[in-house]
Amino acid sequence: MRDLSGRSHMDVSIILASYNGVSTLPRTFAALGEVTAPQGGIEIILVDNNSSDETAELMQTFARQQGAVVLSEPKQGKAHALNAGLEVAKGQLVVFTDDDTIADADWIVAFVTAATQNPDISVFAGQIRPEWPTPPPEWLSGLARNGRSCACTPEAVGEGPLPAWQAKGPNFMVRGDVARTLRFGVDPQNYGEGQRARGNEDTDFVMRAAVASGGTVHYVPSATIRHIIRPHEMTLRAVFERYVRIGVGQPQLQPYTRLGVAGSILRAVGLIAAFTVTFQRNRAVDQIVTLAMQIGRLKALMRA
Repeated sequence: MRDLSGRSHMDVSIILASYNGVSTLPRTFAALGEVTAPQGGIEIILVDNNSSDETAELMQTFARQQGAVVLSEPKQGKAHALNAGLEVAKGQLVVFTDDDTIADADWIVAFVTAATQNPDISVFAGQIRPEWPTPPPEWLSGLARNGRSCACTPEAVGEGPLPAWQAKGPNFMVRGDVARTLRFGVDPQNYGEGQRARGNEDTDFVMRAAVASGGTVHYVPSATIRHIIRPHEMTLRAVFERYVRIGVGQPQLQPYTRLGVAGSILRAVGLIAAFTVTFQRNRAVDQIVTLAMQIGRLKALMRA
């Protein structure tokens, strides 16, 4: 961990939970070990969420090298693992990331600078760019640039206010005094235990944390990480299925009806047909992911 004195006296806790993350953790840890520390220092908390691979061993090796804390959370579900990390986090700022990210060296310094300059803001969101395994098709890279795929944020958005629901789980920060008053939701039907788990526990947490600053999240594009994309995630089917899951677990910010969703579903055949025509793909795919979210919302409505 590189040290850069004089930047800030604020100390930071980084919480990273993993379930069977052995395929990406070596790259994540290599980058994390090169992150510049603010003068207040960095506390790294790693939580093994009942992995069946060598995740725990990788965490222990990193901890011996970097002085991290390693916890074990046997109850399955990301929310349980993150809550275990929150129980021990001591930092004035608490940063959350995932086991498939590659942090820029100045990632934490950028967050600390933004927190120092915006003392009335409780939640900060960082930039996420894709780390492609192979060159992506144009329709997929276009979605990523617009913040509509691969857990990316919009490439063209500058620093400033951001709607809370647009913060992404792999890269956000909450002031410690606020973070420690909250916990990630552990409803098994919503957040990772049941067969119908919806996810979006990160969005739910951010929205509740942002209440402390009037619902505002501050976007910090210079606090950048890259999200490791797997080859199987680069297909239209994978993107569509992910947006169905997002739709199912989406916080109920907007009313929806069966009629509205049904009308969108009727357009599906035409949209997919348009996607097969190369020059229409970029336009069609944007509508396809919207359709997927609406299908997910309909599924949520039918379960209610």
